[in-house]
Amino acid sequence: MLEKLIQVIAFCSFVISLTCLLSNFNRSFETTVKLFFLIFSYHTYMVSFSVKILFYIFFSWISIIFSEVINQIIRMRIMHFKFLFHNILLIWILYPILCFNQNMSS
Repeated sequence: MLEKLIQVIAFCSFVISLTCLLSNFNRSFETTVKLFFLIFSYHTYMVSFSVKILFYIFFSWISIIFSEVINQIIRMRIMHFKFLFHNILLIWILYPILCFNQNMSS
């Protein structure tokens, strides 16, 4: 169950990065994606669109790597749900902060 949840999170992040790339070719689609970014993370809405693309591609790879590590740990049965939840929460909180810092430095 947890394995599937982590895979879904990683897959969603990857889809978001692909959506960013595709949205460059269609203006109305880009607006829809930007609205989704606003819901997904209010910090990233302040960052320029090209920076968003780079950050989401980077974040999707981090999510995929993270899910693989977690899957390995779950297979070894030494991972507790509380620790898993805190790690996922930490990644999803730190990412908007990174984007916000990027926006402040430019």
